[in-house]
Amino acid sequence: MSKKDNCAIDSFFGEGIHLKGKLKTKGIVRLDGKLDGEVESEETFILGKTGKIKGDAKVKSLLNYGQVYGNIEAKDKVALFEGSFLDGNIQTASLTIKERARFEGKNTMVPAGATSNNKEEDEKFFESMGRLGTESMGAKTMPKPTKKITTPTEEGVLENLGQKQNFKFIIIGVAAIFFVSLIYFGSGDRSSSSGGIFSFFGKDPKQLIASGNKLLSSGNLDEALAEFEKAIEIDKNNHAPYFGKAKIFLEKGDKDQALLEFQKVVEFAPDNTEVYRYLGEIYYEKGEIDLALVEYKNAVKVSPNNIPAHIGLSAIYEFKKNNKEFVSELETVLSLDPDNLTANEKLYKWYVDEGDDENTVKILKRMVKIDAGNFQNHLTLASLLEKEADIAGAVQYYEAASKLEEGNVKLHKKIAEIYVGMEKDELAIKKYEKIVALKGADYSEYQKLGNLYFKKNNLDGAEKAYRESINLNSNKAKSHWSLGEVLKAKKDIPGAVQSYETTLKLDSKYLPALFSISDIYIGESNLKQAISYLKKIVRIDRKSADAYKKLGHTYVQVPLYDEAVAAYNSSVSLDPKDEESYMGLCFAYTKKVWYRAAIKRCSKVIELKPNHHVALNRLAWLYSKKKMNLDKGIIHSQKSLELKPNTPEYLDTLSELYYTKGEIEKAVQYSREALKLEQDNTYFKQQLEKFTKALPKT
Repeated sequence: MSKKDNCAIDSFFGEGIHLKGKLKTKGIVRLDGKLDGEVESEETFILGKTGKIKGDAKVKSLLNYGQVYGNIEAKDKVALFEGSFLDGNIQTASLTIKERARFEGKNTMVPAGATSNNKEEDEKFFESMGRLGTESMGAKTMPKPTKKITTPTEEGVLENLGQKQNFKFIIIGVAAIFFVSLIYFGSGDRSSSSGGIFSFFGKDPKQLIASGNKLLSSGNLDEALAEFEKAIEIDKNNHAPYFGKAKIFLEKGDKDQALLEFQKVVEFAPDNTEVYRYLGEIYYEKGEIDLALVEYKNAVKVSPNNIPAHIGLSAIYEFKKNNKEFVSELETVLSLDPDNLTANEKLYKWYVDEGDDENTVKILKRMVKIDAGNFQNHLTLASLLEKEADIAGAVQYYEAASKLEEGNVKLHKKIAEIYVGMEKDELAIKKYEKIVALKGADYSEYQKLGNLYFKKNNLDGAEKAYRESINLNSNKAKSHWSLGEVLKAKKDIPGAVQSYETTLKLDSKYLPALFSISDIYIGESNLKQAISYLKKIVRIDRKSADAYKKLGHTYVQVPLYDEAVAAYNSSVSLDPKDEESYMGLCFAYTKKVWYRAAIKRCSKVIELKPNHHVALNRLAWLYSKKKMNLDKGIIHSQKSLELKPNTPEYLDTLSELYYTKGEIEKAVQYSREALKLEQDNTYFKQQLEKFTKALPKT
C-alpha cells in the first residue's frame, strides 16, 4: 500500500480530553487534547493545534501543530508546522521546520529507516498528512477506524516525579475513546488532578501520594508514612511513594533506611535525576565518598543541568583535592546559573586560598550583585580594591556597605579618611557630619572636620568644630593651635594669641604655634618679641631653614644686618636652592654696602630663577653703583620691566644705568617716566634734576 493510500486517521482524541499515562498506538493517530506521559506509535502521530504533550515520544513520524515538552525519537520524519512549539531534543532521519515554528533543543540526524527514496512522493505524503492536522474532525469528516489501537496505559499517576503502573487496556476505535473518557473524566472535571482507573474503582494512589506529601511538608511524618504505605499496597511499582518514604526517613535521621527506599526509586524510575542526587548526598554524609561520586555522576548523566548534583560533585573533588575537577564543576554550575550563590562562594574561597586577587575580585563583584544585602561581601571587596590601589572602586563598595549598616561609625570614619586622601573635601565633610550626627565623633573627628571647614573658608564651622574637639580633650596642643589659626583668620588677634599661648603651655616645643605667634608679633611690629620666638624655634630645630630665613627677614627690619646675614647663611646651608634666602643676603649686603657680595648673591638668585624680576633689578642697580657691566645691567633692567612693566623703581634703575654710561638723554627719558608714575616722589624729582643738569648745553 502506498503512503497516499494510507493517509487516513485511525484514531482521534478531541480537544477536551486530558490523558495521563503512556499512550501506545497503532495506525495514524491525531491528538487535539492533552497528554501527560509518553507516546509510542508505530505509525505517524499528529498533534493538532490545541494539542499538548508533556513527555517523550517514540514514533515513526511526528507532525506537530501544537506544543511538545519532551524528547522526540522518530524513525522517519519530524515536521514542525507554523505556530507549533517543541521544547526538547529530536533524533530523526528528516527534520522540517516551517516558518514561525519554535524549536528549543538539539537535533541529531540518524540514518533513514524504511522510508521512501522518492522525494516527490514524500512531499505529497507530508502535504496530505499535513491536512489531517488542520482539518475539522466533526462527525461528517471523521474516518472510520481501520486499525486497532492500544489505549493509554496508565503506568502510575504522573505527578512531578512520573509514577508508573503496570496494567493495559486494549480497546478499539470509538469504544476506546468512550472508555478512556469514562476512566479519566467520569467526575465531569477534566482538569482535575485526581482520577485514573483506581478512582473509578474507589482507590486512588495519586490522592494518597498527594496526601502523604502534604503531611510530610507539614512535619506529620508518621501519618505521611502511613499514606505512602497505602499507595504502595495498591501499586508496588509506583516509585513516588518510595520517594516520599525515603524523604521521611531522611527527616528522621535514618539514612540507611532512606538509602533502601531511594534504591527502590531507582529500580522503578532509573531516569529520575533527583534520586541519584539524594543518594549522593547521603553517601557523602556517611563518608562513603566513592559511592557518592558514582551517584552524583549518575544524576548529571541523566540531567546534565542538575545544579545541586554538580555542587555535590564539586564537594567531592574538593575533598579528594582534585582541584581541576573541583573548579570545573563550579564553573559548570555558573555557566548554567551565574547567580548561584553556593558556587560563587566556593570559587571565592578557592581563589582567596590561591592568592588570586584578580579572580577573587571578579567573583566578589558577582556575589554582591546576587546578594546585595551582604555587608561582609561589600566590605571584603572594598578592602581588596583598596589593596590594589583602586581607591574609587573601593570607596564605592565601602559606601554600599555603610548603607547596609547605617550606624557603623567605624566604617563611616574609614570612608571619610579615604575622601580626605582623594581631596574630595565636600564628601569628606558630609561623612564627618554623619559621624557627628551618630554621636560617634571623638576629638580627632572634630579636629578633622574643623580642618576641612577651615580649608573651605567656613571659619564659623571650623571654630565650632575645634572648640568641640577641645571640649572632648583639652590636652591636645594641636586643637588649641588650630583654634588660634581660625581666630587669627577672623582678625581676633587677642583670642588667637591666647590660643597659641595655651598651646605652648601644653607643649612648649610645638613649632606651628611658635611660628604663628612670631608672625603675629611681626605683623604688630613687635620685632623683639618675634625674634625671641624665632630664636626658640631654631634652638628646638636647628634644621629649620624656614625659621632661619624668617629670622633673617626680621633682623633686616630691626635693622641688624650682621645678624641677618648670619641667619640667611644658615638658611642657604640647609637649603642651597632657596632663592629667597639668597635674595635676603643680597639685600643685607647691599645695606652693609658690600656690593660685590651682594652682586654674587643676586646672581645666584637669577641662576636659580632666571625671571626673578626683583633680583634682576637689584643686580642692575648694583652694576650701576659699581660702574661695572653696564650693558649687562641695562639688559637685566629692561628684562625686569618686561616682567613687571611701569614699575617706577625699575625705571629709576634703568635711568641710573644710562646716566652712569653717559647716555644722559635716555637717563632723563626714563627718569621722567618714573616721576610721571609717582609725581610726589621726592627722590625721583631729585634724580630727574640731577640728570637734567648733566645734559650738554646747547
